[in-house]
Amino acid sequence: MDPALRAEHERELAEVAERGFAQRFGASYRTQSGGVVQVDSTRRRVARGGRLYDIVVLRHSAEREAVEAAHREASELRAVTLLARATAHEINNPLAAVMGLLDLLARRVPDGSKEHGFVEKAIGASGRIRDIVARMNHITRIQVDGGTERLPAILDLRRSSELPGEPGAQR
Repeated sequence: MDPALRAEHERELAEVAERGFAQRFGASYRTQSGGVVQVDSTRRRVARGGRLYDIVVLRHSAEREAVEAAHREASELRAVTLLARATAHEINNPLAAVMGLLDLLARRVPDGSKEHGFVEKAIGASGRIRDIVARMNHITRIQVDGGTERLPAILDLRRSSELPGEPGAQR
């Protein structure tokens, strides 16, 4: 028997001897064919007719691990969407005021002037911010843009969100 597997098994037996019960999650178990699989095990020692017996239940750990991974992903998505929506709300209120004031300013500045060009660029930029805020309110999944040595990975907002009416958006 593999020394590491034997040591793990002996620790479990020592725990059963001390407490009468032991549980292991993701423990390595050697099958009859010689392969090693990950299992969750529950072992209970019982006395019957003056003899000690160990009742052992083994289950493949893949199902539990899949459920745990799904739970982690759902928790991560919830945290990201809560933060994004709160941030979007905080940005949206002053943005509406800025966009309104820029619109008023555009009407007062002569068409074709240098200043009118500046105002139009500011209106375009504020429209881009409005689109980003809209996407922040419609995050449906986590899609990360891989980082580099100098920059951490970041949320790819375009791939993580679906705006109503967009191709592929859920209704």
